[in-house]
Amino acid sequence: MRPSEVYSWSVDGAAGGKVRLLSDDLSRKVNADLAEIEREKTGDTEEKIKKAAYFQIVSDSSRQDIDRYWLSCDMLNELGDGSNFE
Repeated sequence: MRPSEVYSWSVDGAAGGKVRLLSDDLSRKVNADLAEIEREKTGDTEEKIKKAAYFQIVSDSSRQDIDRYWLSCDMLNELGDGSNFE
């Protein structure tokens, strides 16, 4: 798989979608930002909330380059029963 290419996915008979890998530059930026959040040494719950908020912000501000809403929702679902985030 190559960065910035759009790929389709599906799961046996279920609806699928499209995914695009981040470019190398964006991938490095996102990883550096996440590492900074991890260095803050907060509790697990606060770290997940901060990472989820980060993914929301970068998705809102870079819709063409980064779409990580799904990851934000997945992180928030881990904090509760998930009924509020789907």
